[in-house]
Amino acid sequence: WRHGKFPYGQIGGGATYGPLLYAIHAPVAHVLPPTAAREDQRGERVVVDRHNFEQVGYQNCDFLPAKVVVLVFDLALLVGLVLIGQRLHSLGAGLVFALGYAVNGLTIERDLLFVSHVAPAACVVLAVALERYPIVSGLLLGGGAAMLFWPAFLIPLWLGYFGSRG
Repeated sequence: WRHGKFPYGQIGGGATYGPLLYAIHAPVAHVLPPTAAREDQRGERVVVDRHNFEQVGYQNCDFLPAKVVVLVFDLALLVGLVLIGQRLHSLGAGLVFALGYAVNGLTIERDLLFVSHVAPAACVVLAVALERYPIVSGLLLGGGAAMLFWPAFLIPLWLGYFGSRG
């Protein structure tokens, strides 16, 4: 911060991501660093980091780590929907829930691009799916709130639900 820049680079403005979202990205970015095509068009790719991000440009980066993290959280969300449907009715109902989410145009067009949209939602859906295990459910809800702030507003509902059950 001494030089007026964040340690992870200056990427846009106004982001309100929680520390857990960055902590999840870090190991994936270490194993699968984002790359971009070289300007000389020889088919080679250059690893993008905070030193050359502005030079390479946002549009030229492949963002492979973010895509991998989004895919993992999307699969977790689908599993949560299947579990909820199975508990409410049957496995077929759970598969219909998951299919309804997967083929939704907004999911395909917008949510699959941003881990900040999918990760907290996956945590909340899994918290609902695993409500029989209050500690796990609470940890998932807290994890969602540590990624983005909106799941924190569900904590009073969670406390009221489990408080009324004894």
